[in-house]
Amino acid sequence: MPVLKSETHLPVFGRPESCGRHLEIRKPACKSRCRVGADDYDRSPPHPEAAYSDGAQSLKYSKFEQLMKDLKPIAEAVGRTMG
Repeated sequence: MPVLKSETHLPVFGRPESCGRHLEIRKPACKSRCRVGADDYDRSPPHPEAAYSDGAQSLKYSKFEQLMKDLKPIAEAVGRTMG
């Protein structure tokens, strides 16, 4: 990601949802993306059960919300803000 960010003005995203619902894998993957300057850490549709794609591997909102809370101190430590 740092190389991509140095080569383009475009935002750089990762795809941590490919880790599946396993927070023990997904959480560290998101933290790593945050540390190296990714512009997006994770995504989750509001109603995964009705999602056209990626619904089965999406986090429920409560777990997604907790993940974002866990990432906030890391983002702030590397000079990023989370809206």
